[in-house]
Amino acid sequence: MYSLKSKLIVSYIFFAALIICSLSIIFNIAADKLFEQCVIAQRSRQIDMIIEQVKKQYISQRGIYNVDGLEIIGNAALQNGLIIRIRTENGELDWDARRHREQECLILLRRAEMNMLGRYPKFHGGYIEDIYDIEYGEKIVANLSIGYYGPYSLETHEIAFLDSLNKTLVFIGMASMSLAIALGMAMSRRFSAPIARAIEAARSIAAGDYEIHDEKIPTTAESANLLPSIRQMARALSRKEQQKKQITDDVAHELRTPLGNLQSRMEAMIDGVWEPSAEHLQSCHTEIMRLSGIVEQLAELSLLEGGNASYEMAEFDFGELCEQVRDDFRADIKEKEISFKILAPKSSLLYGDADRVKQCLTNLISNAIKYSACRGEIIVTCDIAPGYTTIRVRDNGQGIPEEDMPHIFERFYKADKSRSQKAGGMGIGLAITKAIVKAHNGEIEAQSAIGSGTTFTITLPLCR
Repeated sequence: MYSLKSKLIVSYIFFAALIICSLSIIFNIAADKLFEQCVIAQRSRQIDMIIEQVKKQYISQRGIYNVDGLEIIGNAALQNGLIIRIRTENGELDWDARRHREQECLILLRRAEMNMLGRYPKFHGGYIEDIYDIEYGEKIVANLSIGYYGPYSLETHEIAFLDSLNKTLVFIGMASMSLAIALGMAMSRRFSAPIARAIEAARSIAAGDYEIHDEKIPTTAESANLLPSIRQMARALSRKEQQKKQITDDVAHELRTPLGNLQSRMEAMIDGVWEPSAEHLQSCHTEIMRLSGIVEQLAELSLLEGGNASYEMAEFDFGELCEQVRDDFRADIKEKEISFKILAPKSSLLYGDADRVKQCLTNLISNAIKYSACRGEIIVTCDIAPGYTTIRVRDNGQGIPEEDMPHIFERFYKADKSRSQKAGGMGIGLAITKAIVKAHNGEIEAQSAIGSGTTFTITLPLCR
């Protein structure tokens, strides 16, 4: 399996090589095309010059050509790869470079062919001859034939220049490739370094070390978000680990007390210290029921969060439900002299499982009573709007610390461990409440401030 760094380097080199090769091919084609156009344009200029020079060799008074001048022009043209022949209309003159310098003409054509085939093995060329009319006034006085190897040919020095150009291009390509490899390695290290650090952080987390000490900040957005996300995950896992330990401690604590009480009382009766009277057996039964309640709460929470709980959905009157809950806590309310108010419309019909909704209210009101001071105030309101209803349970107790607010609906979470132990409970009431609300397709949230109390808000849809 290849590493990300290796894949980045290979990919970078591959695309760099592809681009360099493509540019080389394009440059070669463009250079050859440019040379072809230049050679053809130069040959056209030379032919135009030869025509003008030939015209100047015509002696109009005598109606003849200066043969010496034509020979000079012909020899000069041969040096440029052009073979000329001049014939007058009356047949008096027929000067042909191939006849005067036949061997040089053959060498010229053979050299041009060898140059082109050596450079372009599939080049198709041959001898081409163009004929031009030489006019004096409005009369054609001669025909000028100009032959050459075509469609075009390159001289030896031009081919050498192209070869040098190709060598330079190869050198530039190799230098560019080396630079691409160096840049690829540098960039791959830069891109893969945050991922490598993230892998090390993940391994540390897997080994149980949730402290991420890497403080380097990558420059790319994705990499810059990677380590903070892992750090956040590490904090969440650390918190979960602490919660797991806390759960073990809480469950052990909750079970240890009733089990210890039950064990001591049973041993007392076995040893004959206590008589197995109805009173003593009743105390043992109370501890057993306490254990049973703890187990039932744990089983119920698992059932609710797993989505396997059954619900009896029907219409019910929320006001009557609140009255029932108040009756259940009447003794506690009277003992702490709490002002308990229910603000609900006369016809406050809701749709849901009345027993489950009552369980939610019981959990919220129970907490409000436990954590309210004497002569405190608890207000339960119900506001019905089109499509949904909002239920609020508000108290003016001590409130919940801000740092604990994000976790209050987590199972076994206790904002104040000492206070929770004195008040009783395992810290799963709010988790059960949230699971029931979610099962009704509703939402629950809380607002709290130290010294100002806490408000729990439940939003339930009014649909069947």
